[in-house]
Amino acid sequence: MSSRSRSRSRGRVVTRKIEDLKIKCYVRKELDQDHVLHLAELLEDGVNLDPIQITKGNIVVAGRHRIEAHLLVDRETIRCELVQVSDEVEMISMAFKENAGGPLPPKRQDIEHTVAMLLDRNVAMKNIGDILGLPAGLTRRYCQEVKSRVSRAKMQHARGAVAGGMSPTKAAEKFGVKLDTLRAHVSGRKRRRQNAVAEIKATLTKTYRGLGQKNANACRKVIDQFQDGDLTEKQAREVIGKVKLLLAKSTRSVEDWEGRFEALVSTTDLETES
Repeated sequence: MSSRSRSRSRGRVVTRKIEDLKIKCYVRKELDQDHVLHLAELLEDGVNLDPIQITKGNIVVAGRHRIEAHLLVDRETIRCELVQVSDEVEMISMAFKENAGGPLPPKRQDIEHTVAMLLDRNVAMKNIGDILGLPAGLTRRYCQEVKSRVSRAKMQHARGAVAGGMSPTKAAEKFGVKLDTLRAHVSGRKRRRQNAVAEIKATLTKTYRGLGQKNANACRKVIDQFQDGDLTEKQAREVIGKVKLLLAKSTRSVEDWEGRFEALVSTTDLETES
């Protein structure tokens, strides 16, 4: 029995379609793709993973790595433990503590990410430590670092708005930054931003062109060895299947990042509308 099992009573376990699950918040900065692949390989070998945690409304509380692993091996359903949460803050707290007691504890970036979510939800600094189970001094340092980063991000959003045609006065008001500071950083920003996007896209194209060539070479080599009798049909299928699995993992990783981006955009929109 795990430490998580001892810390609280377990809820009823049900089976749900993965497509019916909803994800409203992320308590990790990113998924560990090696861990996802490891879990997927366990599933392929017939291992039953622990159920994920969801609410009665099918909102995921904890278990993103297990969900991704199931999708990676084309499983349409997953075992889920039903848990009760009263609001998003309690959901974040439960998810963080589940991770802290699991095989992949939160990293520093995960803690900062979770603190940022709680600050976004107007949770007082003094309460964040209790919610996450962190010492007061450590909580204070995390909050200060996150607030500093949020201030820089707001300035970046304001700069982007001005580059898109919004007046500095309106941008400063919308994103809550100082007008004089914004004006001092606006000059030349649009051209640098456009160049940065072009450079990123060019790098991505070069990287994936090389990766595609490597995958093609690997498959070509497998086929040649099969034709020469150096590999059996089963061995050749195993290697090609591995390439397909890794490519599927890469696609799922991008989709996860896209989901995180959409969640951030949604949060930003809510903040600027308030």
